[in-house]
Amino acid sequence: PIQQVVMVITFIFTLLIPLQYAVLVGVAIAIVLFVVDQSNKITIKEWIYEKGQLPIEAEAPEVLEPNKITILVPFGSLFFAAVSSFDDQLPSVTDDTRNSVVIINLRNKTSLGSTFLEVLERYSEELRAHQSKLMLAGMSEESISVLEETDHISIYGRDNIFPETDRVGESLKQAHHA
Repeated sequence: PIQQVVMVITFIFTLLIPLQYAVLVGVAIAIVLFVVDQSNKITIKEWIYEKGQLPIEAEAPEVLEPNKITILVPFGSLFFAAVSSFDDQLPSVTDDTRNSVVIINLRNKTSLGSTFLEVLERYSEELRAHQSKLMLAGMSEESISVLEETDHISIYGRDNIFPETDRVGESLKQAHHA
């Protein structure tokens, strides 16, 4: 549908204005529609591990359970336009939420923008206020550098950041063990 809309608009503009300007309008509209489309394509899944088995992928819980480790995996772009959708899908922290741990697997997420970091900071503080904590697994070297440069590393604590390794899931396992 996006390409069809861009094609029709570009065609209409070729009838009204010079061709080169119509093409520029088409490109600009394509970029805007792409950003809007991508901002709606983020989903968060929960991975549930059973002893000796591969993880089960399920819908993320709406509310965090007390005394439980919840592993969340975001799928899609964490581009600034998608951050509000990511924030809306994070499980709610309630008065009953105590001694919970949320591990967010950020493997292959190399660019963490300031808007995303603000959401993580708010969520971490909300968890901490309920005697719970946030851990970040699968962090790329680039992402860890961003956390250090912006001093966000002190918000989560260095012991709650687990760098990605060549083995898929190893940092997640380390976080779960911790």
